[in-house]
Order: sequence, then C-alpha cells, then structure tokens
Amino acid sequence: ERKLKMIESFNNKIEIANSRVNLGNAYMAMQDFDTALKHYQAGLKLAEELNNPRINGFCLNAMGMINKHKKEYKIAIKYLNDALVEAEIAKDVSLIGYIKNNLSLLYLTEKEYEKSKALNDEVLSIAKKTKNKKLESEGHQYKAAIYSEKDDYKKALQSYIDHKKISDSLAGDEKNKQIAK
Repeated sequence: ERKLKMIESFNNKIEIANSRVNLGNAYMAMQDFDTALKHYQAGLKLAEELNNPRINGFCLNAMGMINKHKKEYKIAIKYLNDALVEAEIAKDVSLIGYIKNNLSLLYLTEKEYEKSKALNDEVLSIAKKTKNKKLESEGHQYKAAIYSEKDDYKKALQSYIDHKKISDSLAGDEKNKQIAK
C-alpha cells in the first residue's frame, strides 16, 4: 500500500488502477474479500474514467469471483458477464478465456450443465489456440466435474486424466526451472 501512495503522488491513473487491481489480488489471496472488493471498485472507477476495458474486465471478473466466494452466484454471474463484454471490447483473448472459465464454473455450481459445458468447450479452444496450458488444465478439470455431474463417468475420467497430464507437466516445468537456477 506504500507503493500505491507513491504512485498516487505521480497522478498516473493507469498505474494507480493497476496497483488497485494488484492490491485486490493480494487481499483476495488472503481471503480478505471486503478489502479486496474496495480495491477492485477503486480500480474499476479509474478504469471507467480512463475508458480502459481491459482493466474494467479484470476488476469485474475479480468482483464476480468475490461474489462466488460469498455464494452470491447470480450476482457473480452478472459481474462475469459484464467482465466478458469488457474483455471482448479490449480483444484480450487470455482474459476472455479466464472469464469464460469462471463462468463455466459458476454455471456448474448452479447446475446449469449445458451452459457450463458450452463455455468450457470455448475455454479449451481458447487455451489450445493461445497455448495456455494452465487454462487448458483448469478447463479439463472443470470438464471432468461437468461430466461427473451428468453421470458420464467415462468422459469424466478421461477429462481428469487430461487435466492431470497437463497439471503434472506444468509442475515439472516449474521444478526444472528451479533446478536450473
């Protein structure tokens, strides 16, 4: 928060908005959702003033996930749909993928399996096109849960195996990087 005060003294609104997002992320990781929400709201306000759809998308996505943690699923879905519009305006394919992944999870939670699966298919397509292995791994993990809920255990198992292969590969890549240091 000291860095935020220093950045605010330069009056660079885009840096202030990014700092608010980063602080929101830190507080969200600590599960201090109320403080995180305050930072995301402040970042969103600045992003709207700057007409910056990418930062809007990040803030709205995060605010949606806070509402997911609070089990306010309908509100979370609204925030995520708003975030998706902003990410599409910004043409940020990676952000679009993560937002759709979050929406897929929320629709799964709400037992709207067809919506969840349709979004999940889009997520996996985006992940493969962008070579985003983390997103692809999460996509397969959620697909396994969708199939499990629909009692299609063969497909659920295959999706889980796909998730584990990618997840283990990512963990191995990270371990190799650490060894190389």
